Amino acid sequence: MISLSRWFAIRRMKRRSAMGKLGIVIRHEYGEVVKKKSFLIGTLLTPLFMFAIIFLPSLLIDRETKDPIEFTLVDLGSGLMDEFKSAFVGQLPDGRSIFVIEYMQTRPEEFDALKEELNNKIEAGEIEAYVVVPEDVLKTKQVERYARKYGKFADMAMIEQVMSQVVVREKLADYDVPVEQVHELTRDVNLEFKQVGPEGQESRAEFLTQYLSGIAFVMILFGSIMGYGQHLLRAVREEKSNRIIEVLISSLKPYDLMMGKILGLGAASVTQMILWGLMGAAVFFLGSNTGFISDLIDNAKSLSVNFFVSFAIFFVLGYFFYATIFALLGSIINSERDAQQVIGPITITLILPIMVAMAIVQNPDAPWVVAISMVPFFTPTMMILRASFGFVPPAQIIIGMAVLVVSIAVLGWLTAKIFRIGILMYGKRPSVSELIKWLRYK
Repeated sequence: MISLSRWFAIRRMKRRSAMGKLGIVIRHEYGEVVKKKSFLIGTLLTPLFMFAIIFLPSLLIDRETKDPIEFTLVDLGSGLMDEFKSAFVGQLPDGRSIFVIEYMQTRPEEFDALKEELNNKIEAGEIEAYVVVPEDVLKTKQVERYARKYGKFADMAMIEQVMSQVVVREKLADYDVPVEQVHELTRDVNLEFKQVGPEGQESRAEFLTQYLSGIAFVMILFGSIMGYGQHLLRAVREEKSNRIIEVLISSLKPYDLMMGKILGLGAASVTQMILWGLMGAAVFFLGSNTGFISDLIDNAKSLSVNFFVSFAIFFVLGYFFYATIFALLGSIINSERDAQQVIGPITITLILPIMVAMAIVQNPDAPWVVAISMVPFFTPTMMILRASFGFVPPAQIIIGMAVLVVSIAVLGWLTAKIFRIGILMYGKRPSVSELIKWLRYK
């Protein structure tokens, strides 16, 4: 009879042997990914993609108009031509006039001919746009702009503002009211948003940066899950089709094979995240004295620590949740067409929160938003979006983590049961009843 100490020694040797085989699979899957050129290219290009999505729109919108605004102004008899000429004035920082306008005056019955001529000039690229001021503009307060493209928002707003001032000034003149006094009394209130944190601290909130950051970081999660998940799914399917899987499980357990693949690809994903963090720290450290990087840092300050912590937590948990699903699906499919069919619903599940992002940004703590963020399929993306728009209470983060951890454990148990049978089954895709039978096998 074997002694108790001998029995424990054998158990330790078997455990070390199993851990050694698991480690081999992890190192193999990790090396398969990080040694590819696509890993290096993705690591270098993704930060540029993030930068373009998050910060570039804010910086471009904040920039002042650098070029003169050119257009033709056609007056159909409003009697305000001189007022417009006096109003469209001003200079750019380099000394050039803000407005370069060709003024034309005609009668309404002759406008059709002039309109055809101006449209031809637009088509030929001789002019960019023309604005038509009708005879009754003081009554209708309506003018029309003709152009091939909409143009810069800032330019449109400036033209609209100047013409509105002229019309309002003329209307006020009828009542003998000082125009400047009316403008001062009716000036709009500037409503600036200051975000209040959990302990009452205030911070400047850049809506565009917060909104686009949420979208961009969800897209990073989406890219990682879909990229590494599809790699896992197709690797299992190919090894199964080539019968390589039969050789592999002759020397290690199916569970070790599954976990080795998931952990190896997860380690590659975390490595990529660490490299991005180091690259970002290097850029901000080396370029902190430049105006451009300072502007980026100012924009980044509108993102809370809560956001970055939420992203780190739910990125890891989200990866393991969906990687387990991909491993399960990879073990039961037999063709590329099957792979395409099962990838579609996962893609929609991950993209769905982005489609309702505008509703979430207005009230990230709405009951329906909180409820959906506790559904494991949506928890990673919803939590990241909510954290970018506001402060997610720590209790909800903990509940979200617990939901995902429990879901990963249950899903992992189901996947292990199905994986050990599915990787050895060929032919048609199993039905639900067959999958239930596989779960009952011991």
